[in-house]
Amino acid sequence: RPSPSARHGSISLGRNKRVTQASLMGRSSDAAGWPLRLLCSLVPAALAEVPDLTGSLGSELASHFIGQDWPRGDLMRWAALAQLISSARQRQTLLEGDVPRGAEDLLKSLLGVKCPEAPDEGVLGPAPLDIEQHHYDRHRLWTLMDYCEDGLGLWNHGCGVMCPLRAAVMGTVASLKPGQVVLDVGSGCGKFATWLYDWFGAFTLGVDFVPEAIQYANRKVATTTPARFCWANAARDGLGFVPDGSVDAAFAVSVLQYMKVDTHRWESSDEANDEIFGRRQNRTRERSHCWDLRATKQTQCHVALEMFRKLRVGGLLWATHNGCYGGKWDPKKAWGPRYWPCCFHRELEDGQAQL
Repeated sequence: RPSPSARHGSISLGRNKRVTQASLMGRSSDAAGWPLRLLCSLVPAALAEVPDLTGSLGSELASHFIGQDWPRGDLMRWAALAQLISSARQRQTLLEGDVPRGAEDLLKSLLGVKCPEAPDEGVLGPAPLDIEQHHYDRHRLWTLMDYCEDGLGLWNHGCGVMCPLRAAVMGTVASLKPGQVVLDVGSGCGKFATWLYDWFGAFTLGVDFVPEAIQYANRKVATTTPARFCWANAARDGLGFVPDGSVDAAFAVSVLQYMKVDTHRWESSDEANDEIFGRRQNRTRERSHCWDLRATKQTQCHVALEMFRKLRVGGLLWATHNGCYGGKWDPKKAWGPRYWPCCFHRELEDGQAQL
């Protein structure tokens, strides 16, 4: 039964299972944009009293906000973020007595998940392509450069207000409640876990393929927040260590675009990367048939289906930022506009999903 509360920009999957895929809905901002457009229309008056926002932002975010010469667009985002946080915290207070039954046992189960062991070398498996090695090396370098310590984002400080704003929008759209569990694929430094617990009271199981990022998150985040972080190469090995039907929301922020869209397809054009990665390793002409897309391995579709299986009925899967770098890794451009309907065609036909 599709959720009657499903909004524009979300894919309602499964007897009330929902997936939000920003790049699927035309402009990449559509899926996350509706609450921001509403909020931004409400906050201009607040900009005259900017210091008042810091009480809602909290000490960590306020320290990044204060003393910066922000352009008006970013000031609007900070104001929207402050209002989202304030609303989330008020809602969390109202729901404190309505924590789901078994939440304590759920947390114990979450903390007891047996994580895969990261190999000493060859994290990407045998003979990774140059483009795969490039993405891994870059993210590992950001982790080793202490970007986790310095920034607001998953990897570096470049995203500024957008990273916490994404977390606030996603948690709001998902209607996260205290005691619910979020599966964060591509969890990086673990920032989302802190925000989702602070603002919504949700627990997090984070997954990432950079061992140093997982070590940081378990050392700095899991010691103060009900969260667990596991190393895993989700593209290669899947998410079999996470029980099916065990999470209320599954998020993938700025991660799926680093995976293939099809067996031999990486992006919408080879030209920019021919000299770096080689044409033979980045072919875009071959494309699987729509019904065969779900059988591909190490692709965006493959990981999205894995994430979907982990959802409880009523859960939300949200994959966002797939349209980055001019959209060249957006599956709608690199594969075709029906990428996600083809990926989930069986669930849609069986009534387990609504798009």
